[in-house]
Amino acid sequence: MIEILRMRNPAALSIPEIEKLVDDAFGNVTNRAARNHLPESIQDANVGVFLARLGSEWKGLAWVRNSTREDDPSAVVLHFFCRKAGRGVREALVGAVVDFAKGGGMETLMAWDMNRKARAFQRIFKSAGPSKEVVRAYEFDLSQAEG
Repeated sequence: MIEILRMRNPAALSIPEIEKLVDDAFGNVTNRAARNHLPESIQDANVGVFLARLGSEWKGLAWVRNSTREDDPSAVVLHFFCRKAGRGVREALVGAVVDFAKGGGMETLMAWDMNRKARAFQRIFKSAGPSKEVVRAYEFDLSQAEG
């Protein structure tokens, strides 16, 4: 049975099984910097951090933020991670993200395909509605900046 839980208490991050899931989800260096903002985000009413459990195993995490601007009713998926657990877990996590965004009055959901697999990415988020590519993002290494 798949269970989706919204994390509301940062102390949950110190539960060993959840800590392992979060560490796996934010495994690379770039993501570790983002992970540092997770504890404070959990208590923000405009942020949803959802955990997926299949039986007794933690399988996925979704982190979404609803806009607070009236002129921008858009939610942003800040992070999405799912261990190999079958389509049901991914669909349940996406469903939690969509429900959270719609419940907050959001009209669109923005998500970045960090793995550059557009078709697979669009399949994962298909329950969020039709998609269109609106932006390409680039990361610049400031340690090698001129001047």
